[in-house]
Amino acid sequence: MLRRAISLAALSIMTPAFSTQAAELYEKDLAIIISHQADKPITISHKNEPIFKQAWLEKVQDAYRRTSVGDTLRYENWTSDWRLVSLRLVPCSPIGNSILADQDIFCWPELRQVWQPVMENFKGRVIRHDYWADDRAIHVLYDVFGTDRQRQVQALSSVKEQLDSDPSGQSIAATTLQEFLSLRDQVVQQYLSDIEGLRTGGYPEAAYQGHGLRPEYNHYKIESDWQQKLMGFLTNYSPTRQIKALTSFSLPEGREPAQIDEWVFLSFVGENGKIKQESIEVLDRLTGKRIISIGTSEQVSMRRDDPILYDFYVDNPQDQEMLRSSLLLFETDRAFLRDKIADRRQHLVPNTTCGTCTSLMILISTFITSLTLKS
Repeated sequence: MLRRAISLAALSIMTPAFSTQAAELYEKDLAIIISHQADKPITISHKNEPIFKQAWLEKVQDAYRRTSVGDTLRYENWTSDWRLVSLRLVPCSPIGNSILADQDIFCWPELRQVWQPVMENFKGRVIRHDYWADDRAIHVLYDVFGTDRQRQVQALSSVKEQLDSDPSGQSIAATTLQEFLSLRDQVVQQYLSDIEGLRTGGYPEAAYQGHGLRPEYNHYKIESDWQQKLMGFLTNYSPTRQIKALTSFSLPEGREPAQIDEWVFLSFVGENGKIKQESIEVLDRLTGKRIISIGTSEQVSMRRDDPILYDFYVDNPQDQEMLRSSLLLFETDRAFLRDKIADRRQHLVPNTTCGTCTSLMILISTFITSLTLKS
């Protein structure tokens, strides 16, 4: 159960190698796990306001009060419990809502932070744990920009707007697309170069292959130098004013995932450093148009999605085939859907639900912090 819940921290199914002019980038470059034994964990605090606003946590806590989670985040966790546990650095993430758009063209660099409450010397129901991570998290997403930020923001916003009206992007003017690609490629190259620049200690490229902790954690002094580099990188590429979106999931009160078997998901849109809760929607994978709005929260179990989806399925027989091609509503569809949902050429994140991803366990558990903490 813990593996299923924590797998949501992984952003992508695959972490391919990407090239810079000097080196190949591998899994540990792009999917970064922050050790729970780090000497100086990056926590939600006044000191770290440049990369995570405490006001965001308060907004998330307030939103959960209107769900079955209630005030659990306030009385099971202190603000200082929340720490950065992983990062997903995406060289070029799809920006459209439809699979008709060429994802090699219509993409933009992205950074995702994953925050989770981690307690030290925690007394559980039976035994005391050196470290304990609760089954809840906050994901913060940023579009990445470079030195020519204003032009890059304008180009990205313009193309996104046109994709809303033409999901394939084929009607976008050649001059508009040319400028978009030129600016995007500048950002990508700088981003990749700076990701490579995070490497510290002179370790060989092979040390960054495969998922797991980075080699910098093998030596105290190197770890300290690397974390200092990381904070500079985050301040540069994920300043709070650039927040694009924030999502969260949480177990209700009790810290017993297997017994409770319920998780609540929330979604927020970011703008100018502030977040606003938004409705959770499923968009058609071809047209990009809304199929259904679930509401401001999605309530799921390991084998069942939100009840609203089942009501919609019964009441709209004309849409049943479309729903079953994108959502895991019935156990008989599990084998059929698993590989399809995992393939971004067939489905994008907006084309399915958190409940479907959760139940299918399709997101590889790159960020296995909690598994390590509780073992």
